Amino acid sequence: MGHSGLIDSNGRASPMPSLIRLLVILALLGGIGYGTLWAFANLVHPQPREMNLTVPQDRFAK
Repeated sequence: MGHSGLIDSNGRASPMPSLIRLLVILALLGGIGYGTLWAFANLVHPQPREMNLTVPQDRFAK
C-alpha cells in the first residue's frame, strides 16, 4: 500500500494525473500568496510620520 494515486483498469495504482497535480500546486501557491497578502494587510501597522517636500518655483510658473 505504498502507492498513492488512482487505480487503473488493471487494478494497479497509477500516479496522480499531471493536470490534477498542477491544479493542486497552483491552489497551494495561491493560498500561500493570499495568506501573505492578508497578513500584510491586517497585521502590519505602518507608523505615520510628517513629510516635507520642497517644490521648485518653476513648477508654478506654467
